[in-house]
Amino acid sequence: MVFARKTKKIGELLIDAGLITPEQLDEAIVQSKRIEARVGSTLVKMGIVPEEKIAEVLAKQFNIPYISLNTTLIDPHLIKIVPEALARRYMVLPYEEKGDVLKVAMVDPLDVFAIDELEKLAGGYRIMPAVATESDIKKAIYMKKRGQKRIL
Repeated sequence: MVFARKTKKIGELLIDAGLITPEQLDEAIVQSKRIEARVGSTLVKMGIVPEEKIAEVLAKQFNIPYISLNTTLIDPHLIKIVPEALARRYMVLPYEEKGDVLKVAMVDPLDVFAIDELEKLAGGYRIMPAVATESDIKKAIYMKKRGQKRIL
């Protein structure tokens, strides 16, 4: 699955949405380069923008769904498709299937390596990414490890 990248970057979209100022973006860019992190992650770490807002803006930017795993019932059969180590490496978690489509929550829905590997693992499923926060996915993986079905 290929997504066309829109011309605006995440920082510009956050400014347009009124979530940050240009000065905050400049500061986050400097910090991001220093710590080798993404601007969105840096803005969250700096306490400027909530993680959910970054995920929502990313979803809107790429015209794909945003999913909150906090309120999603995940079928245990689906989460067995992706080994825990792979889920942690790519920050992904399958949450729904429809026919030959496996919907997968991802921090980075443009990670073609993750999508390719998931398609190989899922044998026959086409991967349909949705954006989720890193903390939601980590929490869901932890709950999976403990054998709990509902993410609360």
